[in-house]
Amino acid sequence: MTRTPNLAMTQHRSGFTLVELLLVLALLVIIGAVATSTLSGTLGGARLQQSGEQIRTVLTRARMQAIDSGSPALFQAQIGTGNFKVESATAAEGCESITGTLEEGVVFRQVNCSAVDGAPLPYGVDPPTDGEWSQPVAFMPTGVSYNADILLARPSGDLQEKQVNIALRGVTCTAKLTELVGRSMGQ
Repeated sequence: MTRTPNLAMTQHRSGFTLVELLLVLALLVIIGAVATSTLSGTLGGARLQQSGEQIRTVLTRARMQAIDSGSPALFQAQIGTGNFKVESATAAEGCESITGTLEEGVVFRQVNCSAVDGAPLPYGVDPPTDGEWSQPVAFMPTGVSYNADILLARPSGDLQEKQVNIALRGVTCTAKLTELVGRSMGQ
């Protein structure tokens, strides 16, 4: 007796099984997650750098305002937020108030000042907490300012955050931007 092949066994299947489709879908999700986290980190780092450059520009404008008006200009940052302002120390004419906000997701962590000649600063030394305005960085009509370190951060969901420090040197009023990568929160 000869056996005839079963019709179902001789047909060629075309298409994909459910297992194959689910496997490909899982791989696409994993690749997408890796690409998204990499891209968001890159964009966040660019925002942090742009914010640092923005503050360097604002500090230069504050210095020029003090020189042009003959009145000290004061830069302040709201700690824990991206808000900042520059105001005249006196009500001198021609002094515009400058207010602004950093790039989305970037905040001020701290602003530390010291006088160029080592003299005590005219205000307390208690560091402000989140939401409070920092001690002012003063720009004098002579073109000098306080020495200052302004720390910007892009908080992340884990315990690490990227930071940028803007170091302002009072005699020359030069501001140097330094990226600090992977600092632990609270340092």
